[in-house]
Amino acid sequence: MDTQTRVDPRMQKSHFGHLMNSRWLAASLVVAPVVAVLATAEPTLRPISLDECVRMALEKNLDLRVSRYSPRVQALELGASFSDYYDPKFTARANQTYNESPGQNVPGQPAFAPAKTWNENYNAGFSGYLPTGMRYDIQGNLNRNSGTRASSFPPFGEVDNGFTYTPGATVSITQPLLKNFWIDQPRYTMQINKKTLQSNEQDVINQALNTMTTIANAYYDLAAARENVLVQKKALELAEQQYSENKIKVQVGTMAPLDEKQAESQAATVRADLINAQATFGTAENTLKRLITDDFASLTDDILDPSEKIDATPTLLDRASSWEHGLNTRPDVLQARLTLEKQHITVRYNKNQLFPQLDITGSYGVAGRSSSLSDSLGQLGDRDFPNYGVGLVFSYPLSNKSARNRYKEAKLQAEQYLLQFKRLEQQAMADIANNIGVVNADFKRVEATRAATRYAELAYEGEKRKLENGKSTSFVVLQLQRDLTTARSNEIRALADYNKALFSLYQSEGSTLERLRIQFSVH
Repeated sequence: MDTQTRVDPRMQKSHFGHLMNSRWLAASLVVAPVVAVLATAEPTLRPISLDECVRMALEKNLDLRVSRYSPRVQALELGASFSDYYDPKFTARANQTYNESPGQNVPGQPAFAPAKTWNENYNAGFSGYLPTGMRYDIQGNLNRNSGTRASSFPPFGEVDNGFTYTPGATVSITQPLLKNFWIDQPRYTMQINKKTLQSNEQDVINQALNTMTTIANAYYDLAAARENVLVQKKALELAEQQYSENKIKVQVGTMAPLDEKQAESQAATVRADLINAQATFGTAENTLKRLITDDFASLTDDILDPSEKIDATPTLLDRASSWEHGLNTRPDVLQARLTLEKQHITVRYNKNQLFPQLDITGSYGVAGRSSSLSDSLGQLGDRDFPNYGVGLVFSYPLSNKSARNRYKEAKLQAEQYLLQFKRLEQQAMADIANNIGVVNADFKRVEATRAATRYAELAYEGEKRKLENGKSTSFVVLQLQRDLTTARSNEIRALADYNKALFSLYQSEGSTLERLRIQFSVH
């Protein structure tokens, strides 16, 4: 099947360009009702392009600004979980103890003085984890002991013991070999938080795409409303002209009074249609203003005038290319893929928890002892008194039923998420195919409405000449006037719908940012 659709460039030319290009006339038609409502402000005509609207919205749209907070919060959460696990923890302690033991004072025996002991302990070190799950602990300590004791010789008084310095330094590690080796709870939490951050970023991109599509819809609705005001104004001119001509003919007796009343009725009806068209323009304008700013009041005195003419630009559509782009860039598809990846992390973690706990431990240290601080520290540097050790620690639940059930549960959920992901891919492809069909149909509709407008113009002009030659009736001419107005309005609506359908296609492809050449920052 041919997956490409090419539009005939000859269809670009509008059959009522003299109306579509009269932007200032449209503004003048809208200014009048606005001034009536806002008598205290002088309205300002503000030409605005679709690109300008989109860029303003990406900066100021409140829905988009709200969505931007989620990844910022999640980024902080990811940083916190990383810091909790990998940042070394510094600890320091200092304490002093005093102990006094009673002396000996037994009748008939020599009296011994009491013994007094002062002990000072200083300890500092770092501990933490490495990416392999290894826990390390680096400690340094210094003990200083002093005190008095009873003399061994008469008169058995107190003897000062002096100072004894006992420094030490130790490095100890614990490395899991099975359970918690390739992934443990902290690393699992960090990986999940990272995927959650990526998913939140896709949320923001999805909100941006929705916002741009909404902006495009509002922009083309406003442009269509402006052109419809022109159409209704032209219709009112024709209706009033016909009423004036009929009135004169009735006065001279060449036309029945009923024809005058019919023309007068049509003029009144078209005047009401013009009022409705102006109201629709005002509503569409307020809708666009709300979307592109966070300060609606700042645009109250501006009359937004779409600077881009509504037209049906030929567009080359390639369904296969659109599918490929959509499955690789659509935010909802990428989020579903991230959900599946998160579940695979859970499966991996729960599988590792099935293994026994087998840890290897090791330590190495040096010590010193001297009555001089410098001598004792020198012993540390010379490693005169080393100590080391190595060991294994093994543990395993007898049934391990909890870990097995969690692993099976995680696998089942992964299978479920995989099916949901495939279902979303199918839905994305269907959305793209449907939107391509809508674009094609809307372009053909533009072609048909343009032809209808051209034929309606010819029919009205021909019947008008017949009426002037007395070969037609006012009733028929008035009917053809209504048909011409309807045809022109239908063409405007078809043009707007075609451009809106293109943006719906871009959104379903996830290509709106690329199509508009916009560099978008999530944060």
